[in-house]
Amino acid sequence: MTDNHRRTKPRRIFRKFANDPNPPYGEDVPVQPLVKVGHIDIVTSEAADRSQRDVHYPVIDIDHPVWVVPSNGPHKYALYIDHPVSAEGLFEILDVLAKWGIVEVGYADASRSRGYSAVRPPWVDKPVKDFAPKPVPTTDPWAEPATHPRF
Repeated sequence: MTDNHRRTKPRRIFRKFANDPNPPYGEDVPVQPLVKVGHIDIVTSEAADRSQRDVHYPVIDIDHPVWVVPSNGPHKYALYIDHPVSAEGLFEILDVLAKWGIVEVGYADASRSRGYSAVRPPWVDKPVKDFAPKPVPTTDPWAEPATHPRF
């Protein structure tokens, strides 16, 4: 992480269960906010900045092996999930991730058009697009017939 992107405050809220360190799964149990990382029981998706009540930074418990591999750009990663899904399921996942800005809409659309999702391995650089203007053919009506676009 570069100095420009270094955070001075955590983005998420760290909590400790108020009563039982291992509460039953799915039950709403009282928790107490706590910022000392060495004493936490859970990391939540809630924004640490409490003025952002409706903002969350996703924290997801995934029940299958995953790999997160750095990609070619800064702060970009490829996620590999070792769990089979149908094509319909894949595109639903991509659509939801695109809806919330986790992946680009263009990536989700291109994946659907291709019929599969794809990423470059870390050692393959993304090609740089050439945005140089292309020469425009002459439309001079007095040009020689061999070079005039109508001939």
